[in-house]
Formats: sequence, structure tokens, C-alpha cells
Amino acid sequence: MYKFGYICGLIVTILIVVISIRLLLTKTNTDKQYSKYDERQELVRGRGYKMGFFSMLIMSFIFSMCLSLEEKFMNSLIVPPYIILVAIIFISVIIFAGYCIFNDGYFGINNNRKFYYILFLLIGVFNLTLGTISVAKGTIYENGKLGTETINLMSGIVFLLLSIMVLIKSVIDKKSEDIDNDLDDEE
Repeated sequence: MYKFGYICGLIVTILIVVISIRLLLTKTNTDKQYSKYDERQELVRGRGYKMGFFSMLIMSFIFSMCLSLEEKFMNSLIVPPYIILVAIIFISVIIFAGYCIFNDGYFGINNNRKFYYILFLLIGVFNLTLGTISVAKGTIYENGKLGTETINLMSGIVFLLLSIMVLIKSVIDKKSEDIDNDLDDEE
């Protein structure tokens, strides 16, 4: 019963966070509207969704093949199946976001990139802190297997990776802008 209450609380928390972020994002865009994308960005996002989807499909297929293996083998793993499924989702999100970030399709025309960087960084640090506390307390394991608190560690890593990707892309854009300005000055 405790686990059911924990999962319900987690779902309610996720819903509140998603709704809050959605409302917050409409207020942080430069024109107080939802994100706007041009045609090229829409194409990049479509390719990114496709890459993320097919990677998730392939990983899920491989995982389902592993599940069909002998039950004794699956029970001997330290990672329960639901943690693996969450990891598959996170990996596909990283693939989608990475492709879109580095091909200028992640941020809308009216988005504030710095806000997203700070948001990703804060969420990542917060989740890593929660995960680290779980490791320190020893509550990360449930019955000898990784428990639900492992998801905090994975989520923290994902959001820190996203913030690093945004930072790298900003540096790349800044350098290419400087090179373009130098070329314009020479002419």
C-alpha cells in the first residue's frame, strides 16, 4: 500500500511540475506566446522525433527479447525492468533533444535560451542531490535491487546533459558569430 501511495504522489508531483513549467514557459518567451518555430526548425524537430522514436523502438525491442529470456536470468539482475524502461525513455529524450539542439530546432524563435539552460541545470542538480541523498542513506536499493529513487539519479544526469548541450551549442553559435563578424570586417 505504501508503494501505491508513493507512486500516486510521484504522478501528482510530475503533473504539477509539468503544468507549472508549461505556464512558466508561456510567460518567459519574448512575446508571451507559446514557442514558435519556422519551417526549417519544424523539419529538424520532425527528424529528431523520428530518431528518438526509432531509438526507443529498437531499445524496447531488445529489452523485450531480454525479458523473454529465462526468468532466472532476469531475476538475477540488479536493475528491475521498470528502471530499464525509464532509462530507455531518457535515452530517447537525449537523442531527440541533442539532435534538435545542435541543429537549431530545439528552441523556438521567441524562446529565451538562457532560461532553458538555467532551468535544465537546476532540475538536474536538484534530482542529482535527491539521488545522492538516497545513495548516502542506502535507500536506493529495495530488496537487493535498484529502487525508484534511481530515477532521480537518471533524471539528474539527463537534465545536466541537456544543460551541457545547450551550453556547448551556445559556445558554438558565439564562435561562428564571431567568425562571421570578422569576415564582414575584412570585406
